[in-house]
Amino acid sequence: RSASRITYALEIIEDKFSKDDFGVNIQPMVRAKDKKIIGGELLIRVIDDYRNITFNTYELIQYAAEHGKISLISEALVRYIGEMYKRYGETSFKLMA
Repeated sequence: RSASRITYALEIIEDKFSKDDFGVNIQPMVRAKDKKIIGGELLIRVIDDYRNITFNTYELIQYAAEHGKISLISEALVRYIGEMYKRYGETSFKLMA
């Protein structure tokens, strides 16, 4: 892997998101007034096992956007949501809204 932080991050983005090798956490969004779950947000986690680094999501999104790689992340997340829907149906989405 490259010594340049940006080049290294772009290599990780291409590698991990093309292989669906990333983690996703679903964080519920809760309305404070009545404690009702009103949605959720996906939080991506990318780990480079070789260097034992967990990437900062903001940094990855920033580099991807600046260097024309954001579609790799978007497409991977769409595939992930599609797989969740196939596996769990509407149940997983109803829990969030």
